Amino acid sequence: MADSALELIRALKASSDPPSLNGPSKIQLAQDGWNNASLYMPNKAETVLEWLLTRLLKDKNKDVSTNPMADVRYWKLLNDILTSAFPPSSNTFSNPARIWMVPLLNRVPLAPMIVAFLNLCATNPESADRLHLTSLGLRSFSILWPLAAPKFTQDALLDCVGALLEYLSVLSCKPLLEGDEHRTALANFVLSISSSYRESLGNAAHKKKICSSFMQHHLRHWLTCVSLQSGDLQDDEVLSSIYDIGVDTIFNVDVLRVAYEQQAQTSLDSSLAGLMSQVPSIVLICLPRLFKSYIDISKKHRSALFGQGSKNIGITAAEQARAASMRFFATCDGLLRSTTNEEVWRTRLALLTIVDQEDLLSVSDDMSADVLRQIGELSIDSLSDAFQAGQSEMICVLLDTLSALSHIDYDLVPGALSRILPIISLVPNAMQSAIPYLGQLLSYHIKTRTVDTFTQAILTSFTKLPATTPTPQNTYQNASSSAVLNHRFLDQLSKAVHGFLTPGQVPDLTQSILRQLQSSLEDFEERASRTSKNDEGPRKKRKRERQSLSASDTDPDHAAVVFALMTSVAAVALTALPFNTVLEEVQQSVRSEIQEFYSKSVRGKLKKALKACLNDTSNVWGWQLVAISALRLRYYLINSSLVADNDTKTPSKLLSLLKLDDILPELRVEIYRTLLHEANVGRFAATTVFEDILQAIEKIGPTNKAAWTGELHRLSVDERSSDISVAGLHLLLDRWLPTLDTLVTPDQLKRLAELMLAVLPQESGSPSRRSQDALSLSSLFAKTLRNAQFWEMQNFRSAIVSLINEHTASMDNVQVQDILQQLLSGQQFGKGPNEEGSLQAVYDLLLYAPTEFLPRSVRTDLLKRALAADVTIGISVKGRDLQPEQQQRLITLREFMRRVFFHVGTVEHSAIQEYVIYLMDPPFSLTDDSSTFKHITLDLIEMHFRSLLSSAEKDKHAGIAKILESFIHSAAINAASNQSSSISSLREQSLVLLIDSIVDGYKLANFQEEVIQSLRNLWEHVFSLILSRMSALVSQETKETDLLSAGPVLNLWCRLLIFRRWLTIEGFSIPMFGQELARKFLSLKSDAAQDSSALPHSILAIALEELHTGKQHGEQLQFVVAIYLAFCVRSNSICRKDLDDCIISACKKLTVQDFSGVLNLVIDGLTKQGLEKTSLGDLIHLSGVLVHNAPEGTLKVTQEYVTRSLSLFVNVPLYTENTELANCALNFVAKYFNDRPAAIRSSQVSLAWALLGSSLAGSAAHDDRTQREIFHIIVSILSALVRLRRDLVLSTLPLLCIMLSRLVVYLKTMVPNLGARQTRMVSNTLPRWIDVKDPLGAEESRALARLFTTLTTKTIIRTHNVPSTETQKADSLARPLSKHIFVVLKVYVDILNDPLCFLPSEVRKELEPGLFALCEIISEQYRDAMMVTLDTGGQAVMKSLWREYEKQRYVGKG
Repeated sequence: MADSALELIRALKASSDPPSLNGPSKIQLAQDGWNNASLYMPNKAETVLEWLLTRLLKDKNKDVSTNPMADVRYWKLLNDILTSAFPPSSNTFSNPARIWMVPLLNRVPLAPMIVAFLNLCATNPESADRLHLTSLGLRSFSILWPLAAPKFTQDALLDCVGALLEYLSVLSCKPLLEGDEHRTALANFVLSISSSYRESLGNAAHKKKICSSFMQHHLRHWLTCVSLQSGDLQDDEVLSSIYDIGVDTIFNVDVLRVAYEQQAQTSLDSSLAGLMSQVPSIVLICLPRLFKSYIDISKKHRSALFGQGSKNIGITAAEQARAASMRFFATCDGLLRSTTNEEVWRTRLALLTIVDQEDLLSVSDDMSADVLRQIGELSIDSLSDAFQAGQSEMICVLLDTLSALSHIDYDLVPGALSRILPIISLVPNAMQSAIPYLGQLLSYHIKTRTVDTFTQAILTSFTKLPATTPTPQNTYQNASSSAVLNHRFLDQLSKAVHGFLTPGQVPDLTQSILRQLQSSLEDFEERASRTSKNDEGPRKKRKRERQSLSASDTDPDHAAVVFALMTSVAAVALTALPFNTVLEEVQQSVRSEIQEFYSKSVRGKLKKALKACLNDTSNVWGWQLVAISALRLRYYLINSSLVADNDTKTPSKLLSLLKLDDILPELRVEIYRTLLHEANVGRFAATTVFEDILQAIEKIGPTNKAAWTGELHRLSVDERSSDISVAGLHLLLDRWLPTLDTLVTPDQLKRLAELMLAVLPQESGSPSRRSQDALSLSSLFAKTLRNAQFWEMQNFRSAIVSLINEHTASMDNVQVQDILQQLLSGQQFGKGPNEEGSLQAVYDLLLYAPTEFLPRSVRTDLLKRALAADVTIGISVKGRDLQPEQQQRLITLREFMRRVFFHVGTVEHSAIQEYVIYLMDPPFSLTDDSSTFKHITLDLIEMHFRSLLSSAEKDKHAGIAKILESFIHSAAINAASNQSSSISSLREQSLVLLIDSIVDGYKLANFQEEVIQSLRNLWEHVFSLILSRMSALVSQETKETDLLSAGPVLNLWCRLLIFRRWLTIEGFSIPMFGQELARKFLSLKSDAAQDSSALPHSILAIALEELHTGKQHGEQLQFVVAIYLAFCVRSNSICRKDLDDCIISACKKLTVQDFSGVLNLVIDGLTKQGLEKTSLGDLIHLSGVLVHNAPEGTLKVTQEYVTRSLSLFVNVPLYTENTELANCALNFVAKYFNDRPAAIRSSQVSLAWALLGSSLAGSAAHDDRTQREIFHIIVSILSALVRLRRDLVLSTLPLLCIMLSRLVVYLKTMVPNLGARQTRMVSNTLPRWIDVKDPLGAEESRALARLFTTLTTKTIIRTHNVPSTETQKADSLARPLSKHIFVVLKVYVDILNDPLCFLPSEVRKELEPGLFALCEIISEQYRDAMMVTLDTGGQAVMKSLWREYEKQRYVGKG
């Protein structure tokens, strides 16, 4: 250790290390000298730091073992010195140490050290020691960098950037992505280097050389870093700065200008091509982002990049930028041509999406169009290959690519219909990609009015299906599951045919469809006959024929598949033909052609198919498929009244076929549908079909978990499968429900009702493990029971009611009153019938039934039986825990009783008081504290209380007296046993309900003296019991947990205070607990206070009720306002709503003096300084609650308070400059103007204009995000004045027009890519609450348009001083505004001509109705005067607007 400064300096400058033999090393001596505070040394930090930096610089290239850069001691000492010289809180450039630090850094270059250090860190970067060393070094360099970087050359900066990129690529950016401990140090260093490099690059004169060097040495490392960014991490400031380094270098304006002028391949193209062969995955990830950056830079600097030379005459800079972007796209696509896989196509899809979004392809750019056409050709070829290989993911990507190309320009994909549709028709697992692509195709043909061509192409594609599946059955399954036959696409096709088929195309399309169907039928019949002859001929001949023809050319099953697929599309197209658009003779001709085709072809082939199926069902799959298709087409055509078929033999043949076991399930369902249709028109008995479906359901049993997706082709052919029964039931209940009710036998209805009763518990029980979209027996029955039409069916309803009576009749023998009396007296009793399971099923079904549809007698019986079942379940578990399944049964029963009591409006049964006591004191205990069970039980208790109280008003007070006695008895028992809980939970909540029912719905004078005395006795008993608990609660020994769990006690205490006032009890000294309770609650930790959200409401209610005790009245009012503010700060939105409800309920009971006192306290709080902004906002909110719910006789007080508040908002800048407070103030005004328009004064309107003017004034400072709710609030204020107080606005119409003009101005959007000065010019015209980068949108434009429309709407003035509305004449502001409204229209015109701003199309579209209303208001004189003041562009805009207005204006001609 050096004893003096001179000795230390000599040791550090010694030629050897350590300076003395076996002595300490130089770094050890430097550390000791630095840490030795007693060692005086002038400029110690400068001396030691210079030695450190010099040593690091000279020895940077040594081996790791002797390299000081690998020694953590050097970096620790360097970091200690720099931290002491530049504390974290100090400013680097104003620090005194900068005086000697800058010259030192000029003598010792820092850049080589940084490069060497980062290269060292790149070796074994993830070890703990190396990470620690890196953190120390980066923290040190981050301090030195701002001082040394200004002197760095551009080459030195580029070397530093390259070393940093190499380090990050080796480290894979893990410290940035995962948030390792040295993330902060690395992030600060990256930001510093990025900022300095980009600033220096902007001032560099040789940018092209820098770009060339960057791409030659650092491009790969940079792309590696960029490729690791994904998702939200792209928004990270550090990662974005890394990306910006490369973009600013590669896409520099000077570099791009040279490349554009020379029209030659850039170094970037060759560099990316080389990297594509080495690291293709990295290039593929980065290409779309590079392409987007190139587009943005080309657009932003289009004026500098693309001049107006002689070769560019007539071509705008924007068009040249688009062309250049497409050339870059062609370059990117050329890189992708080297290989073909899914990742390549995903990258190409991302590039095409950008082309589409940026609208880069111009009509005159043939070269780019050729590139896109080549991509289209390649996409189709790759789609065919992927289909052959069965690559479903690849198919989806290719379809998305084709969809993107079609959206850019439909002609970019030549031959799409004939080449792509056959493939899509056989792809079953590409819905998300295929349906949008088909939608693109359909949209194009709709626009070109060639829907007929598209429909014919779909039918033709079925004849060209690729032969990739092993059997026709697989072909049919895949095609039926494809997007072409998906119901969503078929719905779109149906709407397109009906809405966009021209009258001349109707007969041609019909003939084409019928011709293709006829051809497919003839092909099938020919193949079937050929197969039949081959089966009968010699075996050798069959062999020769098999060799000469392929299976798809000879197999009749394949032809049957083609006909089936065609039928699915043809049925949709034919039934959607727009007959209403064609002439009568054309319509008759088309109908006759369809009828002729059906009679000659479909009907005959159907008969042959049925005959073949009846004779031999084991080898006639093709005939069955033809029968399915023919029946489906027959149903569609007959149901659409296109054909008529009165053949009576077909239904009998279908019935015979239905009796066979081995027919296809899809055919069975089609037979069901056909026969049900025949039964509906009276040509067949529905009982036979229904019996078959019913037997199928009964065969599988009600507990079967059969499920069906809803697609007929997916019905299982396995005999053990039961999805056919689900399909049959779905068809029956979804389509033929009326037929079911009128045409089947009562016995069948009863059997179906029994199945429904047996199946429903599966729906109400545990959630199904099946898919949400799958259909099951339980889901079908549940959906039917929710159908209102079902409950209108008399026969079925009678069958269900009869069945319900049978299942619940056993409960008639239960004597509920006797059992409850024995239970209350503690006697022994026998158990009732044990039919809990069946009863739950019955009442589960009844919960689906509308109460009004049950006959009164049945409803009464079911109510009594539910009551008996409830009591039976309760006594069966007396003294035990209630199990979950038993609790669910009680919930079902009690919910049914609650609904019936609510529907009837009163509670009527023989055991009211006994049942209430049973509900409050159940004989069982709950294992699961079910909120649903308690909620329903308390609703029942409240209904019974109200019934008993209503009876007591009619001198029938025995029931309520018994209930009150039970409460007193329960309280006395608990008091005698010194239980900590006053009464049981249900008892406690029931007492609260009883008090609320009495106070809210009844008057004391309506009860007899006996009842009143019983109520007072109850109050005294409960009061004495709760008083002791409240006293213990506010004592010093109260624990935090006791207060948090005291919500029910506080709630009951508040009700007792209310009940005391209702009973007019005097002579009791009521303690004041409110202040102490509030103090204890506010002393809780914030987390505990958030968990106890019910306590603030209870404490505030107690404080408000203590106002009526008369003690310290003025102080109590102040206390109420104070705790409201305190509770708002510590409460969530739900708790704050409870606080507002508490204030609202108390407001109506306040005297005029008390109400005025509260308002004075609020206005004093708003006026005085010292409150936080949050509390000021809560005070304004409290003002709105008080004014809106003011008690009677306080109109003058309220008006004066509102005037003072408005004056305060206008005169105190805080309420307009702070956005949150301005929002609260405007919300207060809007609520007052809308809710109490008759109370508005003219002085208040003047103050409101001033407030609105301040809120709409331009500002230089703006919030981080646009507060759109302020715009809507202002519109609401103006709308209220215009609609409700037109009389007060008439004298201030110019102010109204100014406000409307400002609202129109604030709808504008800034033109993108403006400079800082231009951006500031635009933003300064906007108010503080609008961010120029987040403009207002269509929703705000729609609201303003509604306000403009309101100006022409005739309304009645709302005021206290005018005659009633019957004698008033409705009027509007249209006539008075005709002289002023031109100001608003002129502002709109000026915005459209502003070069810095524009109105988006959706904003203009939503605003258009309002502008038309203004055009209707303005007089022609002022319109012509305004036109004179406009320039040429403004006149053109105004003429265009007026032309659109004239088009839609009603002129009274019909």
